[in-house]
Order: sequence, then structure tokens, then C-alpha cells
Amino acid sequence: MGRLYCVFATAVFLAGVALAPGLAGAGEIDEIRQRFHENVGKNLAKIKDMAAVEDVSTRLPGGKTLRQRVKLFTKGPMIRYEVQAYLRGGAVLKFLTIFNGEQAWTITPAGKLVEIGQDTHGGARPDPVLKYIGLSLGPDSKIVGKKRFEGKPVVIVDNGAGQTLWLDETAAIPLKMEALSPVGSKAEWIFHNFKRVNQVADIPHEVKFIADGAVFYHHVMLVALNAGLADSLFDPFALADAQPEPTTPISPEPNPGAPVPPTIPPHMGN
Repeated sequence: MGRLYCVFATAVFLAGVALAPGLAGAGEIDEIRQRFHENVGKNLAKIKDMAAVEDVSTRLPGGKTLRQRVKLFTKGPMIRYEVQAYLRGGAVLKFLTIFNGEQAWTITPAGKLVEIGQDTHGGARPDPVLKYIGLSLGPDSKIVGKKRFEGKPVVIVDNGAGQTLWLDETAAIPLKMEALSPVGSKAEWIFHNFKRVNQVADIPHEVKFIADGAVFYHHVMLVALNAGLADSLFDPFALADAQPEPTTPISPEPNPGAPVPPTIPPHMGN
């Protein structure tokens, strides 16, 4: 009887280990990594540079709203991030941040160039498109759970790089990411409306970003991949007057004399 009990207990223990979150079989995480590589990773690896125009509607703590027009340029480790914020009362606040691969710089609304240190993402760190194209599943990735998200079965994976990805169970496409915000609190990015860009990679065109009591709704209006951006675009001391401009018309700038309501897609408003 004692021997039979030991056999039973061992079987229960092994089953528990096999089913425990984060301890899924190596074969399962290998399959997830393979699907991610085939459907996402290998295409993201083809991106040499990117230019994007985004409309960002922000719901701040306390219920106030803000609308921004963002232009994002990235090439390798270099980033250029331009923002126009449309404030109530008609004011338009503009600033620009550049990371040239070694140092980050910002140009204040007054036009002053200020070095802000060795910040690899500068003011663009939370940008969801920038976050998305940098996603990966490394060798230390592990499955930490399985749930349903927005009606779909998902596999939740710790990618070993400080990010938790909620992947569509079938194709391993990221639907949600959890990580730390720039100030160290929990943040999450929810990706929607994927579109293939320049026959290179699928890019989410709507993203809900939640951090530090604020909710940001990003709508990607234009995006181009591998357009051959010049290195001079990321030189803070030689800000080119001939900045790349979108070739497709974008929506008119908000009327500076009127309050700007947030442009929040209905399916992302909760």
C-alpha cells in the first residue's frame, strides 16, 4: 500500500510540474517561438528604417483630454520623435527629441537644443509602434499562463527581456504587451488593426497604451518601412530643413481656436 501511494504521489507531482504556469514543456515554448518567428519576428527583422505619422488622443488622470500629432522616424538605434500637442484655448506646443545612437537631445518649444543623456529611446520610449517593431522571443522565453483575450485564446509568454506578451494561440501574433513604464510602474499596450506595410511586415495601426493613470489611443495614419532615411535626419546639430514629408494627404490640423475632443475608436474606448 505504501509503495502504491508513493507511485501515485510521484505521478501527481510530475503532472503538477508539467501543468504549472511558467513550467510548460520545452516543446510547447519552442512551437510558440517558431510560430512567432514565422508570422512576426522574421518580418520585423527586415525593417531597416521606419517613418510614421500618428494621431494620439490622451485621457489624463482626472478626465482631461489632449490630442497630439506625432511624427516618428527610426533607423537602427537612431530615433527622431516630433510632437505637436494641441492644447485647449488654442495653444500649440511643439518639441522634438533625437537619439543619434549615442546621446539623446531635445529641442524645446523655445528652440533651444538640450542634451538629455544616454537615453536610448529619448521621449519616444512609450511609442507603441516603436515598441512593437522591437518585440522578440528570446531563448529565455517561458510560458506563464493561458487565457482568453478579446474573445481569442492566448498564450502568455515572459520573453526574458522584461516584457510579457499575450500571443494569439494559433499564429503567435502579439495582441497585448505588459512591461514597465518609463517611471517604473506597470504599463500595457493593446494592439489592433494590423496591416501589411510595403510588403515587409504587419504593423498595428491602432494601439491602446495604459500607464501611470493615463490612457493613450494611438491611430497610425501613415507608416513607411525601408524608405532609405538619411542619417542626417538624426543629427541634432544639422536639423535638415528638407524633412521627409508624407506622400499621402493626412487629416487637417485641429482648429487651434477650438477645444479638441479625443478621437477614440469605439472598440478601444473601455
